[in-house]
Amino acid sequence: MLPITALTTQPATNNEPPQTLFDGKLARNYGPVFGNGVEGGLSKVDLGQRRDIQTISTWSFHQNGIRGPQHFSLYGSTSETDPGWNTSDRKLFTPLIEVDSTALPAEPFQATSIRSSTNQPLGQFRWLVWQVHSITPLGENTSFQEVQVIAP
Repeated sequence: MLPITALTTQPATNNEPPQTLFDGKLARNYGPVFGNGVEGGLSKVDLGQRRDIQTISTWSFHQNGIRGPQHFSLYGSTSETDPGWNTSDRKLFTPLIEVDSTALPAEPFQATSIRSSTNQPLGQFRWLVWQVHSITPLGENTSFQEVQVIAP
């Protein structure tokens, strides 16, 4: 597992601190969740340097029977310095994938794992940014619990 040197959010999250997303524990709580009505909240991970990435996994908890599904877009950046938050800037960010598990049956914990179908690295990045999309008509967001980045 690759070390995460920092995790920041835009805007700020509620409930748990963002650092709980890489503490190696799954909890039955909201986690660092974006508030209701926040569409496109961003979580940015700094890996400290450019690294080959094999797999990126996320876990969430089905808090209150509604916050387990995951819907996010994931971006990577090779920038040596903080690339900021504008994920539409293709000079700084590479779109990797959009994940939407809202149609899947609900379980207490839900996990997604992203990896290449050819078993090759996804790429080499220093920064990863999750852009979170709301999962209910009321604008509620996923209760993310853990993030894991794995090298080849």
